[in-house]
Amino acid sequence: MKSYVTSQITGIDYAVEDVVRIINHQQAIYYVNSGLKLLDIYTSINGRTKLPIFVYIFDRKASKEIYDRWCNQGAREVYGY
Repeated sequence: MKSYVTSQITGIDYAVEDVVRIINHQQAIYYVNSGLKLLDIYTSINGRTKLPIFVYIFDRKASKEIYDRWCNQGAREVYGY
């Protein structure tokens, strides 16, 4: 049975099992600029640095093609490598 959450930011309901969590700001911007809908955003603590971070939530299936593009070209476009 899936567990659903309603975003306090966007008001969108989503199943926590059906999403990806992105903490890279540039990657999240790339996703949004590519037309992917941001389902939610919340704050958390980075386990390594212990600093506060934003966590961006996107639909897993809808983000697959954009993720593949990010891996193949997005980082080069954003970071120049």
